[in-house]
Amino acid sequence: MESPASDLEKLNLRKITVKSALHYHVNEMPCNWDVNVYRGCGHGCRYCFAQYSHDYLGAGNFFREIYAKVNVAVLLDRELSRRRWRHARINLSGVTDAYQPAEAEMKIMPEVWKVLIRHRNPVVITTKSSLILRDIELIRELAAVTSVYVGASITIMDEALRKIVEPGAAPAEERFMLLERCREAGCTANVMLTPVLPLINDDKINLEAIYKRAAMAQVAGLSAWPLNLKGSTKQKFLTFLDAEFPHLVVSYRELYRGSEISQPYWNTIRALKAELQQKYRIPAIQVPGTGSAEEAVQLTLF
Repeated sequence: MESPASDLEKLNLRKITVKSALHYHVNEMPCNWDVNVYRGCGHGCRYCFAQYSHDYLGAGNFFREIYAKVNVAVLLDRELSRRRWRHARINLSGVTDAYQPAEAEMKIMPEVWKVLIRHRNPVVITTKSSLILRDIELIRELAAVTSVYVGASITIMDEALRKIVEPGAAPAEERFMLLERCREAGCTANVMLTPVLPLINDDKINLEAIYKRAAMAQVAGLSAWPLNLKGSTKQKFLTFLDAEFPHLVVSYRELYRGSEISQPYWNTIRALKAELQQKYRIPAIQVPGTGSAEEAVQLTLF
């Protein structure tokens, strides 16, 4: 298996045009509508569930072959202008991170934010990059007229370990700082401690450090969920473990007889999560449904 660094060094960025910007899905997690500015993601997170999308399209390596949808803002403007559009909340990070490394070059997101401002459309976005702060004034402008939920996926505080598991993402401290800046700009800021990786980032020292820093950042919520190994993601992650953490492979095969973690393990983590949630007074993430202020849904990873 090639190293995470070699994957990123060989990144191949391609510009493409697409026929639609908005994509509907039945499950409201956190909303029914997605806009994915890219296919593939240069962050290279070894647990990434979205790798299946490249497999489905036959588009090559998810971490190396990055497709930038250069006409997505124009299409989004057109679709939000339709009379039947009801300002439903849009998730800007359904499958890939809109602020992955390619965005520094492509600069697609500023035009997307301008479209959202024009239509006063509420959004949810989750990122692992402080590059989002480049567009903070546009985000502030949107937050002044509608709801903007910004989440940061923060899983590992130790930098040496983070570089192995999430080689192209920003350090944890940068992600906390971006949340603080977004909160100051009028957004609702949340932490996604997702995924919890058995025997890698699940020790109390790491989890408590994240909860403690999240409390300092005054985030609105924090949710933690275990690694899910659906479909082809399972073998890819096990291959990564064999290269970087070979002593854990047997344990993972025991913990993951199927795609989901064993219940006894998750009960242990759930208890620790409840303890930390109470200690630091951070609730689980809640995003009110756009149809009714009474409804709420769980914010999910991109």
